[in-house]
Amino acid sequence: MDRLQVPLCPVPASVKSSLERRHLPPKDRLQVPLRSTLATTLERAIRRGYLAEVQPQLESFLTSMGRRRFLLPLYTAPLDTRQLDLANNIFAKARKCCHAVSANSVEKLLAEAGQQ
Repeated sequence: MDRLQVPLCPVPASVKSSLERRHLPPKDRLQVPLRSTLATTLERAIRRGYLAEVQPQLESFLTSMGRRRFLLPLYTAPLDTRQLDLANNIFAKARKCCHAVSANSVEKLLAEAGQQ
């Protein structure tokens, strides 16, 4: 599966100045707000019952992103909608992209959901 291509769009001046103060490389200054927006949009779509429609984008995002702040809400949403098997399948593919701490957090979340 191809990695998710996030289109670059104009960044509001308030966000731009905030990011410039963070000492991020120029490429990452634009990617952080876009990834955050995409993660939020995917989470909302899942919670509202559109999992089938966003599943390809969800898998692409989760297999290319290893940050826990994005991962936990996106794995919690399918669990809340009783999609444990899907969450486990995606995590099996995405585990190699995760930071060790993130992977441990998601494993713990999935294990707890599997016991309930």
